[in-house]
Amino acid sequence: MLDLRGRAVQLAAREEIFQAIAQGALKARAGRLAPESSIEVGGFKMMVVEDENGEGCAVQLIESQKRMEDLALEKALSLDEGAEAWSEHDRRVWLEGFWRELGPYLQRWKQIRMRLGPGENSTFEMQVSR
Repeated sequence: MLDLRGRAVQLAAREEIFQAIAQGALKARAGRLAPESSIEVGGFKMMVVEDENGEGCAVQLIESQKRMEDLALEKALSLDEGAEAWSEHDRRVWLEGFWRELGPYLQRWKQIRMRLGPGENSTFEMQVSR
């Protein structure tokens, strides 16, 4: 399951949502968009926000946890058809591990910061400027 999870993380990181965040950051940088501006790329709506230290700007995309779980499980099924027969417990355990691996992977290879929340959502953020 560990190898499956690692490969699923790599596949998920290539998805359109993460490409859109990178393109949004480029557009925000080129357009010198100010915080509280919104931007849309590939059907994904993002906000330009002040970074957490107040030293620059970042683009932020908030996506439902359900949609992200569906994406993760879709990647697992594409790699191993046996994943369809997982019990609910196995699915939850696998998803917990997936989230633990996805955040650091996105940070390292795409410079996208991930956190769970607000509520039943996931927030993805990419630095625009400092």
